[in-house]
Amino acid sequence: DSTYSQILKLVHEAEERKPPSYPFIEKFLRYYTPLTLIVAALILLVTGSIEKTITVIIVSCQCGILLATPSAAIAAIGAGTRRGILFKSGRYLEEAGQINAVLFDKTGTLTTGKMSVTAVEAFGGVTKEEVITEAAIAENGLQHPVSKAVTDYAAETGIPTAALENAGCIRTAVNNGMIAEFKENSKVIRVGNRRFTQSADVTFTNEAERACERFSAAGYNTLFVVRNGTIIGIIGISDRIREESPRVISQLKDAGIRKLAILSGDKDEIVRSVAEKCGINSEDLYSGILPADKKEITEKYQKEGYKVCFVGDGVNDSPALAQADLGAAIASRENTAAIETAHAVILRDSLEAVGMLLKIGKTAVRTIKFNTAFAVLISAGLVILALFGIVTPVVGALGHEVAVMGVLVNSALLPLKLGR
Repeated sequence: DSTYSQILKLVHEAEERKPPSYPFIEKFLRYYTPLTLIVAALILLVTGSIEKTITVIIVSCQCGILLATPSAAIAAIGAGTRRGILFKSGRYLEEAGQINAVLFDKTGTLTTGKMSVTAVEAFGGVTKEEVITEAAIAENGLQHPVSKAVTDYAAETGIPTAALENAGCIRTAVNNGMIAEFKENSKVIRVGNRRFTQSADVTFTNEAERACERFSAAGYNTLFVVRNGTIIGIIGISDRIREESPRVISQLKDAGIRKLAILSGDKDEIVRSVAEKCGINSEDLYSGILPADKKEITEKYQKEGYKVCFVGDGVNDSPALAQADLGAAIASRENTAAIETAHAVILRDSLEAVGMLLKIGKTAVRTIKFNTAFAVLISAGLVILALFGIVTPVVGALGHEVAVMGVLVNSALLPLKLGR
């Protein structure tokens, strides 16, 4: 099936599933209808007026109440779909209206998920261009995000692609790094993380240690470049924060979200750097955690009384997406597991939709409450007027239709309340 047909299928399924408030209304009407007939029978016995009896039966019909929830839910689901937000059920639509805590995955959610070279340090008289060239030769041709970040940066700085491809070396991929061996001059280049570098018995100079500390403090992933057993430089690689992330966090705070947190498998320095730039409290950061930990932390917030929305984009976010009251996945071709698990899917690669997702939920809940109250008040007023003979069957029927039309019109106006 095409992506479009799958989306249509999910929309239709969402429209057919009943929101949580609907069973309550059905239960209410299960008792209300027999009670109405009993009252009508008593009116006939006491007054002997068939007209009053018929009028009470007409105005007591609760079509407005029956339509209060589904009409608002369908309008909200449609409004969300047009804005690139897919709710899988009316249940999660109402959950979105009660959210007061939002937990974020970091990579690919608050950040772009695309690695880039942010800083380069060279040692021992070696130039930064040499460091990048040697690293790019070793990493050339690999599809790993770090490798692509290095080779893309090399291209941006003017290093010819041909120079990397025709370097005349044998490349070997090992755990946490790459080795490039040159037969012509016996040169060996090693590029990798600290563990990989230490495994090759490379000596870390004071200069390299100080640079490494600076990179860690800045929140960079550090890549060491070693030539013939000597560290010639280090490369700082980071995942760019989405341009909209700080703005979205600020909007969520303004909207009354009480708790904002980051749950990430990355090291603490990187997570803190992202949190600081986004404006998230340092007390609500969880670093170096596994997928199961994300689920447990989500559950912890729920036990503390929060209604939790978890926003993620990868397969490792699936347990937390399922555990949350509302799991929202940012869609991409690589994260089908997250999309299957999530309760709502953001179809556009943008974090801006998170605020709109919650706004749609809150607007839908308000619309449902107004619809229900409006229908009940109109019906109750007409019943009272019918008991005193003020309302005739014809006027009662018109009043009943006014209640129904009021509910439908209010639901139809829901998209306008959301703005753009």
